[in-house]
Amino acid sequence: MLNLDFMFIKPKQKDFFNIVQFVEDVPPSWIKRLHDTLKEVKSFSLFKEDMLKKILGKTKVGGLDTGLTIGGLVHSFFPSPSYDKHFIDMIGSILAQRPVDRSLLIKAFSREIQDRHINDKAWEETLLCLKSFMLLLFLDKLKLLK
Repeated sequence: MLNLDFMFIKPKQKDFFNIVQFVEDVPPSWIKRLHDTLKEVKSFSLFKEDMLKKILGKTKVGGLDTGLTIGGLVHSFFPSPSYDKHFIDMIGSILAQRPVDRSLLIKAFSREIQDRHINDKAWEETLLCLKSFMLLLFLDKLKLLK
């Protein structure tokens, strides 16, 4: 039986690194389920180009249904380097099929959305609201929200 191991490292010095997260025994079927679930969530009409043009304006090209990965989605709310630990913990929890802390997610959503609002970036603010909904749907379908 084949299982996958994931090691997240952070460079320490020229030839050294720290292992910051290690997730072992991830079955390929779980990776497929992650992929299929993200694909299913991205297929919702809300995240398609036509709907985004209505929400964000006619100049918007492309939807959230193309090119967005799980890592990219999570990284939207835990930008590096300030939140590297939270980002890696979140990805590690998803890979290990461990519940994700809903309150941590809500705080991250609020922090990033408020930052865009304060800095008068309405387009990015709306986009982050949609991404937060997408991430919640994704985690809910996987039954990973606690």
